[in-house]
Amino acid sequence: MIRTFVTLLLVFLLAAPFPASAAGFDADQTFMDWVENYGRHPEPGRLADGISYFAGSGLFKAQQLRRPLAYFFGTALFRSSSQQREQAVTALEADPNPTARVIFLNAVWYAGVPESRALLARLRPTWTAPHLAALLQGMLAEGPRPLLAVTSPRDEEELRQTAQDLDCLWMRYLASDDPTFVEDIVRAACLSVSADDEGAKLLGFTARWSLRSNLKVPRVRALLEQRFATATGDEWLVLDDVLHGRQTGNTPPTQ
Repeated sequence: MIRTFVTLLLVFLLAAPFPASAAGFDADQTFMDWVENYGRHPEPGRLADGISYFAGSGLFKAQQLRRPLAYFFGTALFRSSSQQREQAVTALEADPNPTARVIFLNAVWYAGVPESRALLARLRPTWTAPHLAALLQGMLAEGPRPLLAVTSPRDEEELRQTAQDLDCLWMRYLASDDPTFVEDIVRAACLSVSADDEGAKLLGFTARWSLRSNLKVPRVRALLEQRFATATGDEWLVLDDVLHGRQTGNTPPTQ
């Protein structure tokens, strides 16, 4: 049941036979390698190329990838300097593919920081194409919904949305190497142990499966092993299962 709703973003991208396009990346695998390694080896000068590549590739046709990758780009953009962001704006203004500017605006909006709202307001007078003007108007009227705002999904659509929130957190981690984004996923996974509510428990198992599925990324495994070394209670139970499989009779250390 859970597998119906969870998007395994990294697995999907690595396996999908999408066609390549230009803009600084020669293949989807090259693009995905760049995304996966960005937090450790940031290249803000290539963000506009990355957005252009995504806009022109078959990856963009998979709607379940759009929001997570927008979070990746937004996180990376606002960890770069203002000068590097301006360079990205200039490059994307010259991009003949209008989809690239839509992706950029979504990335800026999802970043959700004061600087991102200021940038949207500054672009509004010049990015006046009808589809961009309507998008900017909506973005300036309301901020993005916080990730994992729903911790007890009540129906299929809410579960799909919260499962994609987990993918967005993974993308923010890949863009920044900031472990707090993975910590949010671990906390959600603990609902599988302690929650009484059926929806919350289902979200917990979805998050637990998401953690296990991303162990193939070496720095994810290293981070979870480090947390496990000092974990107690529900977190210990979750990480023991994720890292080592369910161990009958194992009990967490006392605090």
